[in-house]
Amino acid sequence: MGHVDDKPMTRWQRFKDNDIVWSFLSSPGAMIAAAVASVMISACIFAPVIAPFDPFDPAQISLWDGKLPPAWVDGGQSKYLLGTDNQGRDNPASHELVRIINEARDNMRCFLGVKEGPVFTGESG
Repeated sequence: MGHVDDKPMTRWQRFKDNDIVWSFLSSPGAMIAAAVASVMISACIFAPVIAPFDPFDPAQISLWDGKLPPAWVDGGQSKYLLGTDNQGRDNPASHELVRIINEARDNMRCFLGVKEGPVFTGESG
């Protein structure tokens, strides 16, 4: 595991030679957990792109968009990937996904202190 050359190890070589890195990379459970966490964090970061609608804003509901088919069917719109119900809301499956993604993004902001910052500094807005 050690390096036997006379040349000093580069940072990358020292990083790869680390016991913690080796045990992480050799553990399938750790790799799967890291992949799931990466997907969830990416979904939180890109939530406005993945889910452009706020599920808690009734002003975004349009009855004219009621009963639209999914986006891949003729007459479907790309902004409603799974279609809409009779009141113009996203299909309940995508509505729940959007709600979960938006709440996860809010929780990540709270965890990182983005929302609490103005409270502690006395700012408003």
